[in-house]
Amino acid sequence: MNLKLCSILGDHVYSTRVGKVLGVPVPLPVDMALPQTQVLEEQILRRMRFTQQQMHRMPLHLHLHRLAIPAHGKESAETVITAPPPLFFIQTLKLLGLSMK
Repeated sequence: MNLKLCSILGDHVYSTRVGKVLGVPVPLPVDMALPQTQVLEEQILRRMRFTQQQMHRMPLHLHLHRLAIPAHGKESAETVITAPPPLFFIQTLKLLGLSMK
């Protein structure tokens, strides 16, 4: 996601590799971006009812909802594995006005 200049919520290791210059996301060199507690914009923190001082407790919001393994051979069928997101993930989506659909 860093290559797409999009940090993952709760990623306290790699989120510092995306910075902003005049409000535009830019990649930062790895040697300048040391792991630290993720910093979010005030507007997002307010919607999540969170403070920057609490961000060290924010869990990683990365979830693989569905995995499809293609069929192998004529007689086999595609294998699909699904997993519901954790409760904290769903709560955060609601607070931010987002949905899984």
